[in-house]
Amino acid sequence: PKIPSRPRIGASVFLSCAIPSAFLPGISDYHALTTTPLSFGVFIPKLEGMADKSDARSFELVTAVGGPEPFDPALNPALFDGVTIRRITAYGVDFLIISLLILVAMSVFWVLGILSFGVLSPFLVVLLPFIPLAYHTFLIGGPGSATLGMRLFGIETRRMDGGYPGYLQAGLLTVVFYVSVGATGWLILLVALFNEHGRTLHDYLCGTVTIRPHPKIEVPTMIR
Repeated sequence: PKIPSRPRIGASVFLSCAIPSAFLPGISDYHALTTTPLSFGVFIPKLEGMADKSDARSFELVTAVGGPEPFDPALNPALFDGVTIRRITAYGVDFLIISLLILVAMSVFWVLGILSFGVLSPFLVVLLPFIPLAYHTFLIGGPGSATLGMRLFGIETRRMDGGYPGYLQAGLLTVVFYVSVGATGWLILLVALFNEHGRTLHDYLCGTVTIRPHPKIEVPTMIR
């Protein structure tokens, strides 16, 4: 049987190779070999009908290991169309929501402080910074991968390999965001203007990207 000159390549990057017969003695039919994941975006596809062992010594590298990133602005510019301005306005909405949550929390803490004759007041005040941390962490790390403001403006956070961020990565993203913004007075966010993904410093450090899902573009999806 003829060896296919090139396997079909979908959204992922594939590595096509013929396995030398020395590694598989006595086996002339490789139909049983199925697609096996090697690393992010690299797979071995099904090899069919390689009965001629003389042909099995050759191999073909279809694409470089690792291949193109799942989110390529050159291939799918619609995923990044207006993302920067949408992130700014989305955070404006999130800021209002977080401010409201802090106001409610302060009211509750004030009552608890009075009932405890001030004993709980220092401990309750320490909890206030955890409100924005919890807000971003549980919404970005949970289903939807977006805060309420981000959902309102149709954007979401992804890992650069195409997957969704978990709670740990979302928490780290939030901490780096507030630390970098607090240290530079928001100037660090100008980094987004100098790259085609619109990524900021905390995106680079945490391996994330913000996209605008498009109904006509199949966005790569991986297991959390």
